[in-house]
Amino acid sequence: MRTSNSAGIASDAAMSESAPYEPDQLTDPEPPESWRNDGQELLATGLKLFVLEPLDFLLKAPTLVPQLIHEGRQEWRKQSTIARFVGKSVVDKARRRRTGALPVTEVMSLPEPVLVTPMTQPVPPSVAAADLPISGYDTLPAQAIVDLLVDLRPADLQLIRRHESANRRRRTVLSRVAQLLGDG
Repeated sequence: MRTSNSAGIASDAAMSESAPYEPDQLTDPEPPESWRNDGQELLATGLKLFVLEPLDFLLKAPTLVPQLIHEGRQEWRKQSTIARFVGKSVVDKARRRRTGALPVTEVMSLPEPVLVTPMTQPVPPSVAAADLPISGYDTLPAQAIVDLLVDLRPADLQLIRRHESANRRRRTVLSRVAQLLGDG
């Protein structure tokens, strides 16, 4: 129920009881205390945000802006130095690789490809190692065999090819035999 006090201000109790709105009941000359505080805080925040902070920035700008520019340039120099170093390293490594100063294993280590014979091509029957023109053939490394192939006849090269294709399938040996026979 809304009642009036001695100053003529209506209370909430009287306002809730009376159903229709009557102009004489609104005699409050001031908003509630909480509204006044909220309004003052809003005004203070607006004043700080739109007046004081921009003025503060304008006063500090002559020293702040050059400092920010200086810090930005330092960061740019640091980043560009790193980028230059990485780029130079890549170019130098590519140059060394091109000139042969860099071993191939350092450039990239790939597994050696395996010679695969197509399924349509049958593997020739093996020739016994004793029947080959090179003694101790199966115990020799590929490079030693390649060095000895130059002195062999085409028929002996065919025997070597058949034996190597059916057994160890060393690419270096098979490639050299093909070169000597005129196949590749």
